[in-house]
Amino acid sequence: MDKEGDVQKAKKRKVVVANYMVTIATLVVWWHEKHIVKEPYLDFKVAREIYLRRLYYGNNRVCVEQLRLNKHCFTVLCTNLREHCGLTDTRNITVEEAVAMFLYVLAHNFKNRTVNFNFIRSGETVSRYFNIVLRAIIKLGRHYLIQPESEMEGYEHEKWEWFQDCLGALDGTYVKVHVLLRDQGRYRNRKNEIVTNVLGVCSRDMRFTYVLPGWEGSAADGRVLRDALVRSDPLIVPKSM
Repeated sequence: MDKEGDVQKAKKRKVVVANYMVTIATLVVWWHEKHIVKEPYLDFKVAREIYLRRLYYGNNRVCVEQLRLNKHCFTVLCTNLREHCGLTDTRNITVEEAVAMFLYVLAHNFKNRTVNFNFIRSGETVSRYFNIVLRAIIKLGRHYLIQPESEMEGYEHEKWEWFQDCLGALDGTYVKVHVLLRDQGRYRNRKNEIVTNVLGVCSRDMRFTYVLPGWEGSAADGRVLRDALVRSDPLIVPKSM
């Protein structure tokens, strides 16, 4: 009986020692991986600068493929945005980088997270500067896009005899959009589609003279029209000649 008791004690002692050794080994491995083995250091600022130089200062073909503009047109666009739209460099980001992110999204329909990874910027930074450049581009359009004035006379075709004093036409159309789940109820139209209701107005010569986007798909056309008539940039109905 004494021998059997000694054998059992010896087995228990071996188990305790084995568990102790495993614990020590685990702690040693953890300490080594945490404090001894470190990931190689990466200077994100330098990596971003190299990427941007390759993007719009490198090969002209790469610039066209990635931004849909050659290097000369890209430089001219950035210069015009600086001179005419007040776009300036900030402490952390240049006009060239902001415009490159904007064009990158438009050229490839990339999501925020993709641009975030490629340009090594936060998602908030990408979204904020996309909207800044977008507003600047809209301002720049006033210097290059001139809306021709609609001709009110000269429609002698026989079809117009049935539309005396007609100035044009207006209608609403649905454009499919992606919105947050909590907003989908407001953007769902009678066909159960998630859309935005866009009002378009054109003259008799088929030229658009007014467009009002942004209304939810559930909004009635009459409500959109009322908003177009009273907003700060209203729909102005010209007087018949």
